[in-house]
Amino acid sequence: MNSDKLVNILIEIEFSGQQLLDENEILAASKSRSTLIRSLVAKILCYYPEDFAIMISLNLLKDKNPDVRSSAAIGLDNSSNKKAYDLLKSTFYNDKSAIVRAYAGCAFINNSHFKKDCILALEDFLSKQKNYLVRTICYGELYKKYPNEKYLNKITQCLQSEIYQTRCAVINTLTEILDDNNAHYIFSAVNKILEKETVDIVRESAFVLLNKASALSNPPT
Repeated sequence: MNSDKLVNILIEIEFSGQQLLDENEILAASKSRSTLIRSLVAKILCYYPEDFAIMISLNLLKDKNPDVRSSAAIGLDNSSNKKAYDLLKSTFYNDKSAIVRAYAGCAFINNSHFKKDCILALEDFLSKQKNYLVRTICYGELYKKYPNEKYLNKITQCLQSEIYQTRCAVINTLTEILDDNNAHYIFSAVNKILEKETVDIVRESAFVLLNKASALSNPPT
């Protein structure tokens, strides 16, 4: 099978969830020289039996390429495997790539082995993180588990990022956690964002979120 055909099949698996390649083909693809193919394999392993997929996922989480490692972290986002938890935790704390740390942190926090006694060390680590994407994604996941205003503040502070893609990530995170309890807070925060935001894609996302927060803050009577 040539690389182009393999890429197309892997993309189809990613969107359909169907096992269109057998396990031997997936194992071979995970060892491809192509960064794109290894990244796609990392994302679709969740559609295969865990006893087969987990070791491939863990190997890809140690890949030399950060794009592959971040894809592996994304692919392990719903894993409850203890080995995955341990490696995700180590990757989060030690990887040189901010994007890898962000997605490894997300999956590490989501893993069922994550306990409350991890929080103090995690918060201390995040307080020293200069990268706003890492902080946004991790505080967002913490908020989903343990909702409180402190984490909301930490998320909205990340709008200070000079990188517009990160500001978009903040808006996306706020959209994911929006509910009746935080709608007023998020509405006020987004209004402040719009006072100085100049990038169209960020403004568009912010306006959509503003309308959703407004609807929850002022429900019809």
